[in-house]
Amino acid sequence: MFTPGPTPLPDSVREILERPALHHRTAEFQTVLARTTAGLMRIFQTRQPVMTVTGSGTAAMEAVLVNLARPGETVAVLNAGKFGERWHAIARAYGLKVVEHTKAWGTAFTAGDVAAFLEEDGREASILFMTHSETSTGTLHELERITGVARERGKLVAADVVTSLGVHPVEFDRWGLAAAVCGSQKGLMLPPGLGFVVMSGVGWERAQGGGLPRFYLDLVRMRNSLNKNSTPFTPSVPLVLALEESIRLLEDEGLSAVHARHARHAAACRAAVGALGLDLFSERPSNGLTAIRVPEGKDGQEVVTRLREEHGMRVAGGQEPMKGRLFRLGHMGHYRDDDIRDLVAALETTLVDLGWARAGGARDAAERALAGEAESASQSTTT
Repeated sequence: MFTPGPTPLPDSVREILERPALHHRTAEFQTVLARTTAGLMRIFQTRQPVMTVTGSGTAAMEAVLVNLARPGETVAVLNAGKFGERWHAIARAYGLKVVEHTKAWGTAFTAGDVAAFLEEDGREASILFMTHSETSTGTLHELERITGVARERGKLVAADVVTSLGVHPVEFDRWGLAAAVCGSQKGLMLPPGLGFVVMSGVGWERAQGGGLPRFYLDLVRMRNSLNKNSTPFTPSVPLVLALEESIRLLEDEGLSAVHARHARHAAACRAAVGALGLDLFSERPSNGLTAIRVPEGKDGQEVVTRLREEHGMRVAGGQEPMKGRLFRLGHMGHYRDDDIRDLVAALETTLVDLGWARAGGARDAAERALAGEAESASQSTTT
């Protein structure tokens, strides 16, 4: 599995998922929930409680929007891919006025162009919704710097960090985010089914002071239950139990080492792509996945199909307007250097068989990148 989610499960996580579930209204489960909440707070680098929502990352996105925004409010969205589009779609579903700053898929937002947008079309917006690592394009946006310029202009920032948490540094408190959301099936090395939400003090003030209609996604209700180490509704008990193990694995390795490993694997994939004579799709790549532009007149789905049928490897194609025009290699979560070597070898064989590239060079280029740990680690601090 080399898709941008779901990602492979560590053996110890898989083993916990096979155990009998606990009853969720017991002291034993409450103790686990307390420990996972504390662990998530360390990973998000925040003193605020992190809500665990039984639902997908999209449920977490919707929870943030309905708790932060108020009826009739104008909100701003940065849209350069499928998940920027999703913020827009959720906001419109609740009748909000949306002002949108759009860029071509594969391009990256910068603090400068967002500042100009907020001073013009976005000046009436109270909240800016954005994606840190855009999974559809493999692009990393400048979340820390964008949050800074937005706050200078009196805007709250809510960020989707679904494919950046556990891959790139995410420093919720220091960066001054109002809210952030994640899902379980990416860098946290779990199956799909849990969403995570953290909000700042200002975010909680807005949630308690009103907001859009909500019931299941009422974060105030969730926080009141979390104060008792409980949940307002039945949680996905097996996933919460496995979450404790995934947090342990991340912290045993050390977050800085986790980020360096992802940078090393991303560098190896990019080096291999260059050696094969293909181009990256993103102008500012994320370390969670590598999006590769398909040569003119070719169909990226051919690569996806051949890797699956001939090598037993699943990668992802392009989404919506990029279908057939790119393919994506996922390398976030539980991967070793040998996994990346296997992926590069299979990719080279596949592209040579398709006539898209000449043999030789990709494996050596990836190997040199894997050996350049110190250089790659320095890239992992990019925000």
